[in-house]
Amino acid sequence: MTPPVPPLAPDRDTLLRALALLPVGVVISDITRPGIPIIYANASAHVMLGLPVDSLVGQSVAVLASTESPPETQERVHDAVFAFQSFQAELCYRRPDGAIVWIDADVRVERDAMGRPLRFVSSHTDVTAKKQAELALRASERTFALALEAGQLGIWDWHVPTGHMELGGAWRGMLGYTKDELEPRIQTWEDLLHPDDMPTIRPIVRDHLEGRTSYYDAEFRLRTKAGEWRWIRARGKVIERTAEGQPVRMMGTHSDVTDLRRTEEELRESRQSLERVMQTSPCSVFVFDLVESRIIYSNHSVGEALGYSIREIEEMGNSVIVRTARPEDLPRIMAFHNSWQGVADGEVKTLEYQARHRDGSDRVFVVRAMVFDRGPDGRPTKVVCASLDITDQRAAAEENRRLDEQLRETQRLESLGVLAGGIAHDFNNLLTGILGYADLAGQELSASAVAQSHLTPIIASAHRAAELCQQMLAYAGKGRVELTVANLSNIVREVRSLLGAAISKKAEVEFDLPDELPGIECDVNQIRQVVMNLFTNASEALEGWPGQIRVSTAAVVADRAALDAMRFGAGRPPGEYVRLTVSDTGCGMSAATVAKMFDPFFTTKFTGRGLGLSAVLGIIRSHGGAIRVDSVEEEGTAVEVLLPASEKPLPGPSLPPAVGPGQGSGVVLVVDDEPVVRRLTGMMLQSLGYTPLFAADGPEAVRVYAENRETLKVVFLDLTMPGLDGLQVFKAIRAQGGRTPVILMSGYSEHEVREKFGTHGFQGFLSKPFTRNALAERLAEVKGL
Repeated sequence: MTPPVPPLAPDRDTLLRALALLPVGVVISDITRPGIPIIYANASAHVMLGLPVDSLVGQSVAVLASTESPPETQERVHDAVFAFQSFQAELCYRRPDGAIVWIDADVRVERDAMGRPLRFVSSHTDVTAKKQAELALRASERTFALALEAGQLGIWDWHVPTGHMELGGAWRGMLGYTKDELEPRIQTWEDLLHPDDMPTIRPIVRDHLEGRTSYYDAEFRLRTKAGEWRWIRARGKVIERTAEGQPVRMMGTHSDVTDLRRTEEELRESRQSLERVMQTSPCSVFVFDLVESRIIYSNHSVGEALGYSIREIEEMGNSVIVRTARPEDLPRIMAFHNSWQGVADGEVKTLEYQARHRDGSDRVFVVRAMVFDRGPDGRPTKVVCASLDITDQRAAAEENRRLDEQLRETQRLESLGVLAGGIAHDFNNLLTGILGYADLAGQELSASAVAQSHLTPIIASAHRAAELCQQMLAYAGKGRVELTVANLSNIVREVRSLLGAAISKKAEVEFDLPDELPGIECDVNQIRQVVMNLFTNASEALEGWPGQIRVSTAAVVADRAALDAMRFGAGRPPGEYVRLTVSDTGCGMSAATVAKMFDPFFTTKFTGRGLGLSAVLGIIRSHGGAIRVDSVEEEGTAVEVLLPASEKPLPGPSLPPAVGPGQGSGVVLVVDDEPVVRRLTGMMLQSLGYTPLFAADGPEAVRVYAENRETLKVVFLDLTMPGLDGLQVFKAIRAQGGRTPVILMSGYSEHEVREKFGTHGFQGFLSKPFTRNALAERLAEVKGL
């Protein structure tokens, strides 16, 4: 039998060696000595605190005070030490190397038989790793709690088999409940769910529980404590299943998305309203992607403006502009497209260009664009453009400009016409005396008298001066007009026979003069003057060189556009016209010359007075016609004249009536403010057997007429006089009950005078200047003389 092993009775050295090997720090301090010095500390205690071995022995236990520990821990330790009581605490130390160490200190008080304290014996365990894990977990929980609070997230943890569901975070609070007011069960959620949402949500939950979806994601309404409905976004996932795949635990979050849904609804309504505005706007709006060179958005107006559908526009991409723009605008368009680098936000760029509509018409667009989006490098990637079709506005502006120009031209012509008419009228009065006296002198002299050879050139010169006056009156639209219906081709043939010798021998002249033309109601002499002037100018444009002149007439139907392109055409009605065209291959004219060619006294020749084309313009205007001149320097000129076609038939051939002066008798009143005209007319009347009476102005004429009303046979009445003019005198005579025939005298045309007098009914007209034969013819035309 083996004897029992006796208990070990270690000596002091053995115990110290054993303590030195322990991984736990051991510190012993003597309470009975002043300062409570440390009398033993093993190696582990020194290592934990980062101190050299044996450096603690002999120092006061105060060196073990934990200044890094929380204040409440430090206070509890301090009270226990000075009360010589045992305690246990987790203490925090900062080692000399700066590292933090957590030590679980278990301090016991050793006492003698009388209970008096002798020593503090403490064991130290390094719990730094455990403490750091606890602190990290606590920080994580704190962060999580803050995140839930900041995000107003509710947390739910559902134990599927039992129906227990923990509700955390803002789950209750977002519905207005406190922590203790809702039972943590799945039934709570079902009771709060809106009845209309249950049929939609149940399949979503079931699909996830049965593994058909990776996540649970749904939106529904929950009832608040106040009875309102809040929209909730729920997200979750099954995090635990049985071996057979049955769900055990499912966790997720709730977030209140009521405000978000309301904002989304407002945004959706705003977008819909904006889209309605965009789609009904007459302005074309589109977003252009500069990177992909394509249109990524466009409203209906973009397609409608060009006659294409939105899909066709988007399919065209960048080529929509290239395919529709006029070629001459493409360089500017490409420069506009490539000019966006460096453009600041909010800066608006403008482009105006012409595009071809699908129907073939040209449209004018103005585009305003600005940067809509930028890439990470700040370079523009998208541009929003607003394009407006300004074709009609541009046409209206052009029409206003044309009307303004026409008004200015009309006012200029009227001013020049008034000047030319006034000059012509005054010259006619002077010429009346010259031509009349020369005519009387010629009739009183024998044919063989030497003075006859001097009178003939005087009369011829007076006639040429009268023709000049008629040209000025024609320009002013106040020339003599004797309207008849005539064939324009016949008038051109007459001029051709008259001007044959005056046309350049090197000119190749071609005529196209159809016989079947509508008649024109015109003064044949004036239209003949138009043809002669245009024909002569075409010949002179050849400047003696070989060339061609072409003269043609035709019946045409002129529309609004054709008339608007001609001078005086804007005010003419569309319809049937007879056209005269005179073209040449001569020197042509510059635009500046064309603009001035109809001005009075303007000429490019060394000879001439510059009144021929001025008269042409006045004649065409007074006949209700229009004229157009196209000329290119070194190529030639074409002049096109339109005259209204007449519905009246052309008259048959007839012989002019033979009217000659005769011998008459009776008293004739001559009213004129020019003494020369009065004396001359009186002398002519006396030579014809009449007794003249005279009045120098309107009031005198009324008085003389009243005194001699019963004996007067005829009144010769000047139209323009001081005091009372011819019309006022005429009315005053008729107001006296007199029926004496009145023959008006004027340097203006009979046509203008008749327009001014209307239906007042004067019996004849004598144009100044006149001869005795002309005076006798007027008298013979008046009944009863």
